[in-house]
Amino acid sequence: MGTTILIVQENPEWLKLLTAFLNDEHDFLIVGAVTSHQQAMRAAKAILPDIVVMDVQMKDGSWEEGVQAIAEMTSMTDSKAVKALVFSALRDEHVIQQCFLAGALHYTYTDSFRDLPHIIRSCFRSNSPMEVLLKDYLRLKREERLKVLTAAERTIFELVREGMTLADISRKLMKSERTLKNQVNSMLKKLQARSCKEAISKLERMEETPVLQEIH
Repeated sequence: MGTTILIVQENPEWLKLLTAFLNDEHDFLIVGAVTSHQQAMRAAKAILPDIVVMDVQMKDGSWEEGVQAIAEMTSMTDSKAVKALVFSALRDEHVIQQCFLAGALHYTYTDSFRDLPHIIRSCFRSNSPMEVLLKDYLRLKREERLKVLTAAERTIFELVREGMTLADISRKLMKSERTLKNQVNSMLKKLQARSCKEAISKLERMEETPVLQEIH
């Protein structure tokens, strides 16, 4: 079987064109074609394609949900990594930076349409220099962000990231509910997040917008 590809394009004409164009490549297999970032996240989790080719921008000009989709798809803890390639007309440097920080391996413009098969093959190659460099950079940036946490708060954060509930963590660490909530509130303030889920999401995207809310 060839390289499996999920295509994400809100514009139905582009979606149809990309699907037909990439399907002509003998080593590509289109396993999904969706029109929203939410559909993309569900499809990526269910299908686990090798590559997601997606536009980060919606018709209304928003791109934040696209960056979030990249972060979630590329950080899934399944048996294989899903790689993201952004194919968009948007040329905003800040957006491009956010896409790479979220885990995208490449960002190419729609006027480079004919180069897309070559770019996909480059992204698919395991342990490419760009992929190794990007992963190490993101690891260092995340470690830098987490330095503000105490050892106890870092332990809680990692357990939440693994999918454990606060009740599970309370039992595992043998801490009272009140003590755990106090530590979680302290952790959230330092990471400038309203919830543990948001803290993890913001860490994946390297977002710095301060929004605070304690757990009661």
